[in-house]
Amino acid sequence: MKIPRHWARGVYRYTESDGREAEFGCWGWSNRNLEEAAERGRQRAEQVMTRVLRGDLPDRYLYSDRPLREEILEEFTSRDGEPQAVITRNAYGCHVLNTAQIAFIDVDKPRRGWWSLFGGLLGALTGRRTSNWEAGGAERSLTLRNLLDREKLGGVRIYATKAGERYLLTGTTLDPAARQTHAWMEELGSDALYRKLCQVQECFRARLTPKPWRCGIRPLTIRFPWRSEQEQAEHRRWETAYLKRAEGFATCRLVNSWGDESMSEEIRPIVELHDTLTKAKSDLPLA
Repeated sequence: MKIPRHWARGVYRYTESDGREAEFGCWGWSNRNLEEAAERGRQRAEQVMTRVLRGDLPDRYLYSDRPLREEILEEFTSRDGEPQAVITRNAYGCHVLNTAQIAFIDVDKPRRGWWSLFGGLLGALTGRRTSNWEAGGAERSLTLRNLLDREKLGGVRIYATKAGERYLLTGTTLDPAARQTHAWMEELGSDALYRKLCQVQECFRARLTPKPWRCGIRPLTIRFPWRSEQEQAEHRRWETAYLKRAEGFATCRLVNSWGDESMSEEIRPIVELHDTLTKAKSDLPLA
């Protein structure tokens, strides 16, 4: 898993065409120390400005070349001491479970465009209120079953989320960066950005806590790492309010399981952790 322990901002100083001195900064990362992180940041800043100064645009694609800048909250290791899972806090404040080989695959409902809104209005007028997502449930189930049987992937747990479904493979482990894994995720309808992120981070990701705006809390606006004690204190106040409000919501709900329900000693603790922290067996509203 590529989840750095240390982040620091590195600065590249250069001379403008008119002779003025200027500087540009980028975040860098390291698993060793802050100094190495700052140097990586300086090198990245130099690469960006070198392209800009010669008239090229830097690559700004979200997941293209760097891990996500997230605070590590908790780490879990396997019995042989290998990293197995990490809980981080994402940019808008949610807790996220990152796993080295245990596959979480989220499949989201299509975003509503003008045509789907028109279809919803027409359905209301005619008394037919079944959405395209609901109507496609049988097809999604068939696709999932065919993949499990064809590739002998074992059991799966199926969860409902606010935005769609989550599949958790319980009978096998997968390499999140492998092309075959990417192809299977695409076959199931997983989002392209999520698949890209799994490859870059070399892990699967599952959100554990509700999205703030779905439970009446503004998103976190202060990015990790905190630049001052004041920022850290402001973040802690936000976190206290967010976690209190999140108590009334679940992130996903277990709705079904297929195949062999036995799990290895490697997989079972992570499944139990996920189900506990997401409140997957509760009747709370999804958020």
